[in-house]
Amino acid sequence: MSTYFGVSKAILNNVIFCHQEESNWPLDEGKKVKEKFDAIFSATQYIKALDAIKKHRKDMMSNVKNMNVHLGLLRQLKEEVKRKQTDLENSEKQQASLKEEVQQIADELVPLYKRLKEIAKMEDDLLAIKEELAGKNHQLKSLRQIQEELRASLTEQLNCSDRELYNMIADFKENLEKAEAQQQKLVSEGREIDQEMQERQHESARAQRRQGELEAAHSAHKMELALRNTTMADLVQEFSLSEFRNVSEFCEQKAEAVLSQLLQHVERQRANILTKKKEFEENEAKLQMEIDNLRQVGRGLCWSEEAALQYKIKSKGTELNELNQKIREKKQKLMRTESELSYTNLDTIKEELAQVEEKIQTEEALVSTKVMVEEIDEEKRKRRELQGDLDEAKRLVSKMTRQAEDRSQLDIHTKDRKDLENKIEFLKRKHADEFEHLLGEMPQDNIKNKMDTCMHSLRKSVAENQESLSSLNKRKAQLDTTIKSLKVQAERKEKEINGEFVHIPECSVPLGSLRKH
Repeated sequence: MSTYFGVSKAILNNVIFCHQEESNWPLDEGKKVKEKFDAIFSATQYIKALDAIKKHRKDMMSNVKNMNVHLGLLRQLKEEVKRKQTDLENSEKQQASLKEEVQQIADELVPLYKRLKEIAKMEDDLLAIKEELAGKNHQLKSLRQIQEELRASLTEQLNCSDRELYNMIADFKENLEKAEAQQQKLVSEGREIDQEMQERQHESARAQRRQGELEAAHSAHKMELALRNTTMADLVQEFSLSEFRNVSEFCEQKAEAVLSQLLQHVERQRANILTKKKEFEENEAKLQMEIDNLRQVGRGLCWSEEAALQYKIKSKGTELNELNQKIREKKQKLMRTESELSYTNLDTIKEELAQVEEKIQTEEALVSTKVMVEEIDEEKRKRRELQGDLDEAKRLVSKMTRQAEDRSQLDIHTKDRKDLENKIEFLKRKHADEFEHLLGEMPQDNIKNKMDTCMHSLRKSVAENQESLSSLNKRKAQLDTTIKSLKVQAERKEKEINGEFVHIPECSVPLGSLRKH
């Protein structure tokens, strides 16, 4: 019903449906009246609500205060972040400008590097030329010293111009060429004479060898003739050839006669031997028949006669064998002597020996060895003298040629040095601004070392800028991380604040009453 009437239960009981006996309740004691009014107006509930609101307001004010403090911190962080972002942007701009400057310096250094390389190469060439020039100067000094020594050693000095000296040298070269041609001619003639002498010596040696061979053959032939005479004498004495008993040297006819008689004697001995052999064979056959008969008749014959007969037969056979052996030896000796005589004809050998001796005498008559040797020695002496003069002339010409070459080389190197110095001066003038910009002044010497020092300092500066740039990049990354974390925290705090304001409980007390209380 209270809901239907839209009032509270206390209003229904104490106001609308109040009992008559209790209708004078406002006249009761103040305490009861207060309780009734509190019940009618729900003062206790409102008081509790006000206490809750005050408490909640106090908490909210505390939270707002804390939030304001935190918000101040966030504002400070925001300002610091803005400042750091500004610094970061400035650093990025500075980095970009530094990068541009580094790139510009690198672009400027590229032609300088190339030019430095060219200058270094020129300096190396200049140093090499200086060293070569020093060597040439030293060589020139030594050549001048040699020239002074030669002048001191010369007994006669030429007081003439260079043209006259060159003409004299040309004439000397021409005479030298003629002398060399004459020397070559003499050398060729000497070679021909030497060759002819060698041929004559070879022919003489061959003739001497042939003479020696013929003399050896003649000596051997004489020995063979002596051996033949001795053998012939032995044979004559052995076979009792009365015709040749007192002959000591056997000529060809006598030797042939002796050989023919020996052959006849051998034939006779052979015929006698054959005859005796037949006789011995017949006697042997007869004796054998007799022996057989005696054996058949009986063995009455004494053994002594039979032994004597056998001994006689054996001795005859031995003599016969010895005689045959001697005959064979004589035949072999005779055949060997005939073959030797057939191979070495004494008359032919004598004729060849006489021809060789005549040829040797003819050659010796044509060529006088002593005169030829003297001529050869004289030609060799002249050749040595000409060779000495030629060597001395060659030495002088080579010295003069070397001096002229050294002088020309010195002139060339001096000219090259002047050209290089002019080029270096031109390059110095051309790149004077770059040198003054890099070095502060125009160096006069030791350019390469100074440029290397400048390049080292520039590289060091670039490295320092790169290090500072990398440190700024690291600082930027740290600030980005810090900003992101602060943004996240700020967003989280804003969400928390918004959530707390949304969840504040609604109160039914009018705002004016809250203000009054």
